[in-house]
Amino acid sequence: MLPVLAALVLLATAGLKRDGVREVAVLLGAVVLPLIPVAIARTLVLEGLGGYSYYPWSPLRAAASLASYLAAALSPPQLQLLRYPALLAIPALLAAVIAWAGWRLWRRGDLGRRMVFVIGIAWFFFALVPVLNLPVDLNNGGGERLLFLASVGLALALGALFSVSTSPRRRVAFLVVCGAAAALCIQSAYTWVGGGRIAHRVLAEAVQLGPRNGRLLLLNLPEMYRNARVFSAGIDAAVTYAGRPDLDIVSCVPVQVLDAQREQVRFQASGDGSYVGTTTWDAPFDFPVVPGSEAAIGSACTYSREGRDWPLGLGLRARVRPTPFSGPTRRVVFDGHDLRPFESP
Repeated sequence: MLPVLAALVLLATAGLKRDGVREVAVLLGAVVLPLIPVAIARTLVLEGLGGYSYYPWSPLRAAASLASYLAAALSPPQLQLLRYPALLAIPALLAAVIAWAGWRLWRRGDLGRRMVFVIGIAWFFFALVPVLNLPVDLNNGGGERLLFLASVGLALALGALFSVSTSPRRRVAFLVVCGAAAALCIQSAYTWVGGGRIAHRVLAEAVQLGPRNGRLLLLNLPEMYRNARVFSAGIDAAVTYAGRPDLDIVSCVPVQVLDAQREQVRFQASGDGSYVGTTTWDAPFDFPVVPGSEAAIGSACTYSREGRDWPLGLGLRARVRPTPFSGPTRRVVFDGHDLRPFESP
């Protein structure tokens, strides 16, 4: 998408003048044509558009992803939008404000700012095209990194719409909004400290509990601490880095930790080789919202939702089904704070 974004920048600076159109045509011709064989080779090698081939492309997934990006771009990541659908009024209200300001800008006839606004909106949507198979998790903000490039366009559009007024009251309101946004950013960033603490604690316990040259079966695993990812590269890579390459790690259902407290998650064995887990809303199980995401989990352990289908993406009951393993195996449960050996009642 870089040639398209570069063309938008040229349009913003040169406008629709003859020289600007010619520069855009030269850029697209010189860059896009050589990219065609590169894109074909990249798709064949990575087995999908841009990688992440285990998240299949489909019209439903693309539409859901676009909706998730729009909601995530206009709301703080601290909000669980799918668990509390009423909170979707916040991005809807902000979108209405942007639309109203854009309409006012259009009526004023300021061609320069109008073009910047249109190009900013176009930048936002074009930058999302390569990642429309990866929706943002609106319960914890997972995947919002994919909005980084698109947010440039959003900043351009907002900059064209709003300017600092000379009115003292409006300046105070502007500073209050900026202060609230800064506080939300700091609080959101600080959750990575809590996620790091969980990661270090769970990693040390996994290394200690894992049998030598065997398998450590985690019936559940902390995936997110609020809006921070606990194991960015996966716990198996962390265990290898910690000096246990002999240990085979298999994790089942992911958990979103909101409050790290002990004895929140429990599992019971079923007679068919599966395990049923129950938890609390401080550490709910995380389930895919868009069909097809289960392919990324792997085949060593599958999981499914038990009971009610609401809210989207989160639940308090899950059934996990690990595949048999012939070597030494230890089953463990993340109870919301620590890993502990599984004990069947």
